[in-house]
Amino acid sequence: MTIRGTGFGKGRVVRSDFDEAADLLSRAARGDPEARRLVVERFQDRLLKRIRRQLGPALRDFTESADCLQDVFLEIFKERSHPPFQTEEDFLRWASRLLENRIRDLARRRKLRVFEALASSLVLRRSPDGSSQATPSSVAARNEDVERLRDALRALPPEYRLVIELRDLDLLDYKTIVSRMDRSADAVQMLHARALARLSSLLGARDAGPGRNGNG
Repeated sequence: MTIRGTGFGKGRVVRSDFDEAADLLSRAARGDPEARRLVVERFQDRLLKRIRRQLGPALRDFTESADCLQDVFLEIFKERSHPPFQTEEDFLRWASRLLENRIRDLARRRKLRVFEALASSLVLRRSPDGSSQATPSSVAARNEDVERLRDALRALPPEYRLVIELRDLDLLDYKTIVSRMDRSADAVQMLHARALARLSSLLGARDAGPGRNGNG
């Protein structure tokens, strides 16, 4: 038993800090709103620091750290069976694994969104009335364009593929790409322009294949 001077159980005899935290987690998993509030209050600062370290600049542009933290707490409260915790660090390690899973999911979603944007810029699909409204057929066409873009990227020379991945998919600035590729800024920009031209040519050649231009 310990006397808590601050935080939970202030000024009264309570169990160890983590015993109380474990009890709060159990109550939070059962839907106790007050317990959930106290769990957030107890752990949010430490988890938020971990989120900010792991997101990186690209994902910070894609999502807010606070939104990611909220999603992680929802996962924590939803989880009714978790490993036994002996200390708060045990809990934080487990929560960090949930956080890492969330960040990987965000990274996949961001990459897919960027990939779709690149596909749309190279192979613009519009509905028959000239709009870009999403319809079942336009969604199917967009998915087809994404697959065509993947195939075309695989067909590029390695350095062309790399510069497009760094610039158009990872959204890195030229200064960073110059450092990664060990080339001058002018050389990187020229390489990127040539790579995009080659990629567009590959996609155009596929469009002009049998059955696409009316001559095959």
